[in-house]
Amino acid sequence: MRRGTKKFTLISLIIFALLGLQACKNKKLLDKNEKNPTVQTFQAQSNGPQTLGTSPYDYTLWYQGGVKHTLSWYGASQRGGAAFKATWSDSDDFLARVGYSWTNAGEDIKNIGNISCQFSYKKSGEGTAGNYNYIGIYGWIRNETATDPNEKLVEYYIVDDWFGNGAQSEKTPITTATTQGNVLGTYQLDGATYQVIKNVREDQPSIDGNQTFTQYFAIRQSPRQKGTLSISQHFAQWQKMGLAIGKVTENSFLVESSGESGWLDCTYLKFTKN
Repeated sequence: MRRGTKKFTLISLIIFALLGLQACKNKKLLDKNEKNPTVQTFQAQSNGPQTLGTSPYDYTLWYQGGVKHTLSWYGASQRGGAAFKATWSDSDDFLARVGYSWTNAGEDIKNIGNISCQFSYKKSGEGTAGNYNYIGIYGWIRNETATDPNEKLVEYYIVDDWFGNGAQSEKTPITTATTQGNVLGTYQLDGATYQVIKNVREDQPSIDGNQTFTQYFAIRQSPRQKGTLSISQHFAQWQKMGLAIGKVTENSFLVESSGESGWLDCTYLKFTKN
């Protein structure tokens, strides 16, 4: 009995010690979590860019159809400050994005500074984002003096990655079969070749309601999930190709899906400008 009692006492001491260590770990974790901002999750449409606390970033959530769409921002002190997770389910079109935005009237490209974006993320598998889908930089441009009325408003994309679809692999570059429009040429930047496509959308949703507008696409020919996007340098390349860039309304990191159910989760996302 005494041996059994000693054995029981020794086991008890070990258990109590382990419990004490776990309690300390839990307390440290709790203390750490108390210092971290709470993740903010949005499900309703944002009706344009909305501020994210005292951070320099705004978010936009927009969709047509489907259910259970979310954008969760990790907080100003987490993962670079702009990182977010987006989820979608059976949407006809879903866009979630975080980044810089200006007024709806836009800011002259000469005044926005030299902007770049550092990013890394994980994503759901191939075929989880519908027939067309894009990951990269997104925004709108106003060209008040454009002679072509279709170019007074431009929706632009710098596409670094995609989910693939029924017609193409996620490793095969997006073509005009997805974007429509015409190929204008290529340039080298950020360690790869980008192909530039120009397209016109007729009577489609825009920041000014349904109307006809132009789209600029710069499609990276070798997709990636981590790196730096030199946004202002892309703009400079477009201008060399004759594309008009007057006032910019937004520079955001985007995931867009046209269907299926999937997700994108940023492990790091930060914009810089100087």
